Amino acid sequence: MFRFLSGLGGILLAVSLLVSPAIAEVNFAGKTVRILINFGVGSSTDVMTRQFAPFVGQYLPGNPTVIVEAKPGGRGTLGTAYMYKNVKPDGMTLGGLTIIVARMATAKVPVDITKFVQVGARGGAAVVYVRKDSGIKTASDLKSVSQKVIMGATTPRSPSVMQIRLFLNAFGQDKHKLIAGYKGQLGMLKAVRSGEVQMAFMNNGQWMARRDGFTKEGLVHGIMESGQNDASGKVVGSGVKLPTVDATWRKLLPDTIGSDGYKAFSFIQQTRALNYLYVLPPKTPVDYAKAWDKAMASAIKDPGYLALLDKNSAPHPAWTNRDTTTKTLMQIAAKKNDPAITAMIKKISGKK
Repeated sequence: MFRFLSGLGGILLAVSLLVSPAIAEVNFAGKTVRILINFGVGSSTDVMTRQFAPFVGQYLPGNPTVIVEAKPGGRGTLGTAYMYKNVKPDGMTLGGLTIIVARMATAKVPVDITKFVQVGARGGAAVVYVRKDSGIKTASDLKSVSQKVIMGATTPRSPSVMQIRLFLNAFGQDKHKLIAGYKGQLGMLKAVRSGEVQMAFMNNGQWMARRDGFTKEGLVHGIMESGQNDASGKVVGSGVKLPTVDATWRKLLPDTIGSDGYKAFSFIQQTRALNYLYVLPPKTPVDYAKAWDKAMASAIKDPGYLALLDKNSAPHPAWTNRDTTTKTLMQIAAKKNDPAITAMIKKISGKK
């Protein structure tokens, strides 16, 4: 009888563990966890993450201290590889991987990011701006401008650059010239200010922080933004009060919506929902991913965090949960092998 009861007790215990929320077992009390980013100290990714990190710690089980560590290099790929190969799957280190999904979609990355344990994501957008003396007052003027628009870029393989070039190429004529090699967003801005180029882009957070200064300076103005895709896949504005490139394309070039160029553009656009991808190393127990997901979703709506964003004129982000992130990531991974998309990306990025 004793053996029977003991066995029954073991079965009941096992059943209770199955039906109880396993997430309750995750506790970071008294520990220090880290968010590892794939861009350097001082980058927009770094600044954003350091602002956000303390609020995340408030919502993780046990309220641990959260520190931020930068692993830059290879335009985000070195930190991604480090996270994949060198970080223990113990749930103590979250990877904050900026634009790595777009790189996976348009180029090669050293690891298979679909193998990470996904936590969630937040979107990102870029603002397209021009010199006021370029004759381009609104995005609609791009259709009628007679001279080439000279655009600055860090690299022709930047997802933002490829999107803008696909849009400009859709007019059916050579409407622009690209000069690449500038160092970051500030390098492009310097080139615009000097008159070396007429057009460049900047992430929406940087743009909003500088917008009043730009207005006072009177040299440049924004004409459109990339926007970002919401959880349903719809392209929405990011709060900068400019038309999206997608909406502008549909308005000015409705006959090209079925083209390979627009198809490639939309493919890159889809990656913007996962512009800031948050992951744990492969083989990390899923309970840790759920704990981080819940904490990030709560922190991003925290009144203190939103007040900090408002103080810095930064846009309010939206959180994409781990299930939607995983689904979207797998869709992107499948589409990247579409021959039409591959051919257009190869052409627009200058690959041989």
